[in-house]
Amino acid sequence: MIRTKVRCIDAGYHPKQMIGTGPFKIVHYSNQLLILARFADYFRERALLDRIELYVAPKLVGAKKMYDVPQIQADHATHAKRFEEKGSSYMIYNLNRSGPLQDKWLRLAMNTAIDRNKMLRELGGDRYSPSNSFIPNNSERRLKAVGDAKRIEECLGRSVYQGERLKLYYFNHQPVAVDAAWIKNALARFGVCLGPIPWPMDQFYNDQFVENADIILGGEVLEENVELGLIHLFKDQSSLIRRMLDPKRLARVDQFMDLFIQAGTAKMRQEAFEQLERYLNSEQLLIYLYHSRKEITFNAALSGIRLNAFGWADFSKLWIKPSSSAEKLIN
Repeated sequence: MIRTKVRCIDAGYHPKQMIGTGPFKIVHYSNQLLILARFADYFRERALLDRIELYVAPKLVGAKKMYDVPQIQADHATHAKRFEEKGSSYMIYNLNRSGPLQDKWLRLAMNTAIDRNKMLRELGGDRYSPSNSFIPNNSERRLKAVGDAKRIEECLGRSVYQGERLKLYYFNHQPVAVDAAWIKNALARFGVCLGPIPWPMDQFYNDQFVENADIILGGEVLEENVELGLIHLFKDQSSLIRRMLDPKRLARVDQFMDLFIQAGTAKMRQEAFEQLERYLNSEQLLIYLYHSRKEITFNAALSGIRLNAFGWADFSKLWIKPSSSAEKLIN
């Protein structure tokens, strides 16, 4: 039997909610371990692996991924590979709740008050480019009117906001906590009061998460097939967009997504999605923040490095370069 053990870092994954006809079936699931076994009735070729074990180990996750070959002692040189994620971090409003965030003027004031370029300069790290789209190539590098104090005060003056404390929920990871603190301070300068509330990722599907939040700080990394990733983002019932938008606005989003899905060419799909994002921006339904990039470090003995959309190496393509150290390992 061929077996593989993989550490799973996404503690919010809930496979019990998935139904499919893939090459594997779930034989065990708990908060610490997911076990998949080969599905004998799969309609295509037999899976190469008989069993997969995924362990939840969020405390082992570092800021950088490192692919090492520990048995090779002679050469400890490494090289790094950077990749830009497809997707964006963002803040989304809970428009199913009554309150001041129903006022478009307040949402516009908040959008204008968050200076993404300043945020990137001050926080650095994996944040590399200001965003106003889920697709990095569509983002304009200069965001108009962002940080304009006069415009912000004008929008707040026309809004119904009276200094109410708005609950900002975010997933309890250190980089996201830094974002939440920065955003809180940026808005406080103009009298907008945010109360950041950390939330465990394994409670992503908890109804209280969206019922109690005024705003959620989230992020989306699109899969290799960007079009499928966009369909998942806007059509999956568990996505933040579908859970946070009210039925009227969600129906409008669905109209654009129906055009996107039914479009016969890539150009037509791109035009449909750009219409959707123009709608999101014009109605101030969410605030795009920034695009991210990651740096992956590899032992110099490894070749054939190919990264997927989530920054993981394709292990089927990795191989060890012939060297005196490698020959010792093989022999």
